[in-house]
Amino acid sequence: MKPETELIEDQSKTPMRGERPATVLQLVEERSQAAPDAVAVIGPNGTGRLTYRELNRQANGLARHLRKVGVKADCVVGVYTERTQGAVIAALAILKAGGAYLPLDPALPEQRLSYMLEDARVTAVVSSSALRSRLPRGSWEIVSLDDLNSDEAAKADVDGQTAADVSPEHLAYVIYTSGSKGQPKGVEVTHAN
Repeated sequence: MKPETELIEDQSKTPMRGERPATVLQLVEERSQAAPDAVAVIGPNGTGRLTYRELNRQANGLARHLRKVGVKADCVVGVYTERTQGAVIAALAILKAGGAYLPLDPALPEQRLSYMLEDARVTAVVSSSALRSRLPRGSWEIVSLDDLNSDEAAKADVDGQTAADVSPEHLAYVIYTSGSKGQPKGVEVTHAN
């Protein structure tokens, strides 16, 4: 049997009844422990690299902060950043806090952005200092990636399991479609999917 075939067969195994499928969080934690110094994220145009250890440390610090502002299982948290390492850190941190992330494109018109934030009933929005002022006002907490105390990330337990107890049935993210009748529609995706 060819190695490619074995790999395909191994990856196509479905969980047995009663067996919990792995979540993205579990897979990242496993990889962080197995190869902490391997590159996990490469920034735009090949700039800036984060190892699994660094990604995990920064996400743990942000997750700890998000829990302090009330993020828990199935809370929706917006990610209003450019497509950089910060977006990956934010999404992972939200999942670690137990929440579900909602990607928000900074190029969206304010009216559409407001609609999505209100429709998804976001608890908080993670953004950068540069974009923060462009966010519509609302009842959500705004957490700036740039303002986070670096001590929080340094204190975060890198090797330990800092993720909330998340099951495959919990919400992982919400994505909005363009909407056939003019209003975008939110699609909720669980960890199992």
